[in-house]
Amino acid sequence: MVFQNVNLTIRDGNLLKQKARLVCEIHGGNIAGRRIDRINLSCHLKDRCLTIIDLNLYTCAGRFDLNGDVDFKLDAISYELSMRQENTLLDTVSFKGSSLKGSINSLIKLKGTGINPKTLTAETSLELFASKLSAGEASSPVDVYINAQASMEKGRVRIQQFDAQAGRTHLKVTGDYDISSLKVAADFKLESPDLAEVLSPLGMNAFGKMNIQGNACGTVTAPIVVAQLQGENLEFEQVKIGDANAKIQFSEGMLSLDHGKIRNHNSLLDISGTVRIRNPITRDILENPGLDITVTGDALFIEDFIEGMKGKFVLNGHIFGHAAHPRGNLNLKGEHIDFYTQKVQAVHLISELDGDRFNLDPFELVIAPNEKILVHGWISLNKNYDLRLSSGGISLKNVTWLQLGDVDTGKISFTFQGQGNFENPQITGEVFIDDQFQIKVTDRTAYISGDQNFTLDAAYHLQTQTFSASAGFDNTNLTPYLKIFGQSKLNGFMTGKIQVNGNAKTLDQVKGSADISRIEIFSNQTELIRSRDFKAFLKDGEISIPGVRLNLLEQGVMEIKGNGTLNGDLDIKAHGTIPLETISLFTDVFPNAAGEVRLSLGVNGNLSKLDLRADAEIINCGMTVPGLLQRMHNLNGSIHVTPEAIVLDNIQGMLDSGSFELSGAIDLKAYRPSRVGLKLKAHDLPLMIPDTLETRLSAELDIKGTPEKSLVSGYIQMIEGKYYKNIRLNLMGSLGKKSREEALVAPEIPWPFLKNMAIDITTRYRQPFVIDNNMALLAIKPDLRIYGSVNHPLISGRAQVESGTVYFQKKEFNVKKGVFDFINPYKIEPTIDVLSEIIVREWTIFLSISGTPDNLKFNFSSNPSEREEDILSLLITGKTTQELIAAEGGLSLSPGQILADVLAETVQKQIKDATGLDIVELEYKEGGEAEASDEVKVTVGKELSRRITVKYSVQTKNAKVIQQMITEYKFLDKLLMNTFHDTEGHYGGGLQFRFEFR
Repeated sequence: MVFQNVNLTIRDGNLLKQKARLVCEIHGGNIAGRRIDRINLSCHLKDRCLTIIDLNLYTCAGRFDLNGDVDFKLDAISYELSMRQENTLLDTVSFKGSSLKGSINSLIKLKGTGINPKTLTAETSLELFASKLSAGEASSPVDVYINAQASMEKGRVRIQQFDAQAGRTHLKVTGDYDISSLKVAADFKLESPDLAEVLSPLGMNAFGKMNIQGNACGTVTAPIVVAQLQGENLEFEQVKIGDANAKIQFSEGMLSLDHGKIRNHNSLLDISGTVRIRNPITRDILENPGLDITVTGDALFIEDFIEGMKGKFVLNGHIFGHAAHPRGNLNLKGEHIDFYTQKVQAVHLISELDGDRFNLDPFELVIAPNEKILVHGWISLNKNYDLRLSSGGISLKNVTWLQLGDVDTGKISFTFQGQGNFENPQITGEVFIDDQFQIKVTDRTAYISGDQNFTLDAAYHLQTQTFSASAGFDNTNLTPYLKIFGQSKLNGFMTGKIQVNGNAKTLDQVKGSADISRIEIFSNQTELIRSRDFKAFLKDGEISIPGVRLNLLEQGVMEIKGNGTLNGDLDIKAHGTIPLETISLFTDVFPNAAGEVRLSLGVNGNLSKLDLRADAEIINCGMTVPGLLQRMHNLNGSIHVTPEAIVLDNIQGMLDSGSFELSGAIDLKAYRPSRVGLKLKAHDLPLMIPDTLETRLSAELDIKGTPEKSLVSGYIQMIEGKYYKNIRLNLMGSLGKKSREEALVAPEIPWPFLKNMAIDITTRYRQPFVIDNNMALLAIKPDLRIYGSVNHPLISGRAQVESGTVYFQKKEFNVKKGVFDFINPYKIEPTIDVLSEIIVREWTIFLSISGTPDNLKFNFSSNPSEREEDILSLLITGKTTQELIAAEGGLSLSPGQILADVLAETVQKQIKDATGLDIVELEYKEGGEAEASDEVKVTVGKELSRRITVKYSVQTKNAKVIQQMITEYKFLDKLLMNTFHDTEGHYGGGLQFRFEFR
């Protein structure tokens, strides 16, 4: 304790009367190493009663004020004091390793008599407020309130209240402590509905709900604590723990966990065990605690705990013994596992813990059938190891992070063996990827060498981080390495040398060079890329390329030169001619590409602020448009790129016999589009969707706006068009009403500009649009407007049928009126109203189609008026039902039977062709009485030979389903025998003689 500049004033002092006034001021100094700015003390003593008027302490940690009275007159000293602390900033209190921020204000009051713990009587209270408490740069600090009251009387301390609250988290504690007997009795309860409110300000990434409730009893030397823990939706550091439930007890020096369970969706983990912390006899803290812990998880799904992973695991573990020499085992099995993008078929781990050694016997990763990685050996807690890692072969296509798809790119196999200490590892091994590489780690240095496809020598010191590498290529086959990068159709050769050396700590001093005398890349014997005498140098942190010439196919060439630094400074120039054919050799996105692009490119500045400028001249380019199978050709124009904009200058081309023009600019900000202004013109442009649509269009569209708000506007004129895709219509469902499945909702386009792009396009026509399919032949005049947005387009207006025909049951109905009104403001849904007619004998039959596509109604009427069954009969047979009855000798045919005959006639040939059946029959019979139900019978059959036929029928009769098997044997062409057996138990047979006469 050291003070500076002490001013002490004593007034009215009288020792006999025990009277005095004291004023003290201290400027500067320290207490317990903490700097003191100022201390002010004002007090007086009168009749053995000390009154502290003010004691003010000013420090870097805040201000402390103390006042009160101390009475020395009685046998036992009495006192009543109050201390207030204000504005203590935690970041100014330098605790080692602490990053707490916030301010603290508190008030402590103390009132009592005596100072002997066994006889004193006292009361105390505490009010504390921690404002904006956080650790580091937490974005959401928390306020903490503490309110406590305690008393002491006759050697017993009682905590009447201890309440701590942070956000919605609340801790309550009450209890008693007897000083003489050391007995303790306390209850505590913690409720936290949101752990993130409390822990995230302290730098801990935790979520969920936590409740802990318990009590303590016994003595200070032998306490007994019992607590029940319950957690819901717990998550810590992006690991989802789920719900937790456990009973925790501390008694006789042992901490025990009974039936602890963690449940997370479909996963359940059981944890139980004990930890011996104190000697039960001497009650001393054990330097070597005893352990007995069991972990069991019969069904653990990793996706329940870690997002992005999938797989099922079974876990069994048991650890026992002492902390200095634990023993136990851990067994883990998993199957169908996705470690993010890498798929693993199975995981098997059989391990034992013996002291400080963790034995793997073995650890097996099954990547795919017959493709596995094995690890044998042991790892110790003192960082020693003896391990063997091997694989007989892993297909590179199964290493999913390489994204090679199903391309057969060879296998990688390896063997590694090492022992020693992780601080100075010793490892030897070999890696095979079509070629062989040797890997060795000794004396803190890793060596890699290989000499089959090319020579490789590399070394890296694990401690000093110095490295050197040299690779020599002598007509080296590049095919296996191109396969690794997914280019299995390419092959090539390279001759040259690459070398580099330096230290990873000082990359700006690394030196290196590349001298490639020849490199050639082929695709199906076609030379894609050829280069001679490519050189590059690295020195003093700068990479320089004096000049390289790349020949592309036979017509193209690209010359590149420049330099750059490791800190991102670039000065690169390139110019040449690129045949567009090279693109189609690498991807199927642009099939049959042709033409060339003359490119001039310059890149200057730093990677953080590049100055990129490019000019591309498109010359007679073309390709097949995916999805349309049409040829785009004669594409010419130029593109100019600067840091401010991409300018499309007079780009013109043709699609089959039609032409189009595109011009405008895309403004850039930090090389990202910030505003677009484009104009598209199309002249007599043919568009063909195979087996569906053929049309020719002219259009003029403007595209303007920003990523947040853009618009495409203009007009589209249809010169001519034809839709000819046939429609499959359910005839039975169509009579009266037609319903269709709900259309699939197209996914929203997330790209800038298109995401928020509005539409305002009018449509025109020169010739009516023609629908010519199995349903109709219509000539339609559209007068429509397309509006809304790209993600939610809408149509308004009317399309009117000029003339046409509707087909029904091989009959042609002439359209008299037809309109398609688009009036729904929420989705593209036309309201259809079509009226057509046909003359059958002396009847005019009308077919009305109305409603929306999701609720389309078909209605028949006639003049002269007839019932619906008579209209159907006229359309199908050319006769009314009464005429049919007369022709059949009085046998009535119901409308249902007529429709059944129509349906059978319509579909039986298709069923026969699809299934190979010879017989398909459908019969319908209406119930003769009111209580009787209609009967439906379906019969299918197959002629096994010229004489034997087998039939199977299903019939509904009197609310029952009856199945029947029939076998027919033909003795002669006109004489056959049949037998049958059904599910009602009926069976029988008969002879049938067939005689035809005219």
